[in-house]
Amino acid sequence: MMSEKGAFGLSARLFLVALSTCLLPGDLFGQSSFFQGKTITVIQGRDPGGTGDLRVKALFPFLQKYIPGNPTIVSKYMPGGGSRKAANHIFRTARDASVT
Repeated sequence: MMSEKGAFGLSARLFLVALSTCLLPGDLFGQSSFFQGKTITVIQGRDPGGTGDLRVKALFPFLQKYIPGNPTIVSKYMPGGGSRKAANHIFRTARDASVT
């Protein structure tokens, strides 16, 4: 059986949480969109065209819709070496991108 003090403490906490969410403006909880105004580059280790390219391009509208900020998404093609050229490019540039 719960004591009177324990029940009041829980209801008082719930009341304070409800009151704070109603009185505080919603802007305090919102975050600025990280991807707003930015470009996402999808690097593909193949030539343009073909079914693999079409599958990737079919995802672009969904990515733009569900990534906050509606970023611009572009493809960059790097054929060569069985996609090894693209993998090496990502490896070399990922270190630079993580710093910024």
